[in-house]
Parts: sequence; structure tokens; C-alpha cells
Amino acid sequence: MSSSPESSALAAYESAVLRVCYDRRASDADLASLDGSGERWLLYRRMVRRRLTRMIRDALPQSFKLMGDEGTEAVVAFLASYGTRSRFIRDCVLEFAEHRLEAPTTPELAWMLRLESAKWACRHAMDDVGDAPELSLEAVLSFSISSQFISVQRAGAPPRAAVVSRNASHRVTVRKLTALETALVRAWVAGGAAASAASRSVARELGVEVDAAFVEVMATLLTDLVDAGAVRALDP
Repeated sequence: MSSSPESSALAAYESAVLRVCYDRRASDADLASLDGSGERWLLYRRMVRRRLTRMIRDALPQSFKLMGDEGTEAVVAFLASYGTRSRFIRDCVLEFAEHRLEAPTTPELAWMLRLESAKWACRHAMDDVGDAPELSLEAVLSFSISSQFISVQRAGAPPRAAVVSRNASHRVTVRKLTALETALVRAWVAGGAAASAASRSVARELGVEVDAAFVEVMATLLTDLVDAGAVRALDP
């Protein structure tokens, strides 16, 4: 079904507005095609770019500290890629982080981008709906909506991992994970098995005894994640 001349004209107008705001340089042709003066559209361009840039930088302060002078170019490149797809302006932070992670980066910067963007996502996430079954090691677990598991590979070392979550008091916390805890969390939220059964599978894969020390690690980790609002039980 072909589009009407009116819808085609509107789409062309919207594309010109997008290019004026996001391209590295607003073209004279695009400025001339829009209603109003070019100066007014350039002012609008500066306002849009300043708002997005400030939000991204404020949400990812340590990441930009690590990027140094390259951070400014990273934002310009992100905007020029038309990377903002969500209708929610807050999501530009997450979209920028993913865009920057597609480029070569150091493990330290990759970790900080994932950590700070996860904190932002958890802070602004919706709440889980409805009451969940009681949490225990015999339950099948899943992450809550307001939590994220993050991991970054490191050469010659176990992945660096953590669970970022927002609790009932709307406080965002970071629970860093050891290699064993990382394996347990991955197994718990993979679905299909109770936490206790998934834990025994991890022990077998790692060649670890399911002794008092292992059970203590398992119980402490689950308690920490529950207190942080990171996990919930699925309906049996």
C-alpha cells in the first residue's frame, strides 16, 4: 500500500529535523527545508544536543572520567549514528553505553560502562507486579525487573561480575561476585531447576564439594540478593 503525498512529506520533514539535530553538522539544505529561520533551528539543535549530552555524562561520570577527551567525540559519534531509538529520553544513557561498547575499549572502561548503565537502568525500572512465591533454595529463581547481572571478560582471569539491583526502599546496590558466586547466579536464573539443584550442578561442573563451606556461600549469596531485591521466585 503506497503512502499518501501528505505522509511522505511529513516523513521527509521529520527526517530533516532528525538530521539537523543529530548530524555532525546541520546542512544548509536541511535548514532551508524546515519552517522557520535557520538560526532558530540551530538554537533547537544546540538545546537537544546539550540536553542529551548532559544526561549521558551525568549518568556515567566515572566512565567519562576514564574516557577523558575521547568522551566528547564518543557522544558526537553516538548522536551521528542516530542511536536514540527509544521514546523515553532516559534510555539514551543505555543506548550510548551499548554504542560505546561496540567500539574497542579497555576492560576497565567496559566494566564501568556496564556498571553505571546498569545502575541507571535499575534506578528507573518499573516495579515487579504481583506477589511472588516465598523465596528459598527449593524455588526456581529469576531476576526482578529492577535488577541486572553484568559481566566483563578479562584476559587470563575469571570474568568480573556483579548483580546490580534496586530494593524496596528504591536504593540501588551492587553485589560483586566471586567466580563461584558468578557460576551460581548464572545457574539459578537460567530457569528450569530449583536453586538447590542448580547449585549441585555447579558444584559438579567445578569439581567442588557440597560441604558446609559451599552451603554457606550459597545461603549467604541468596540472602544478599533477596535483601537487595535482586531475585524473586517463579510460580511452581
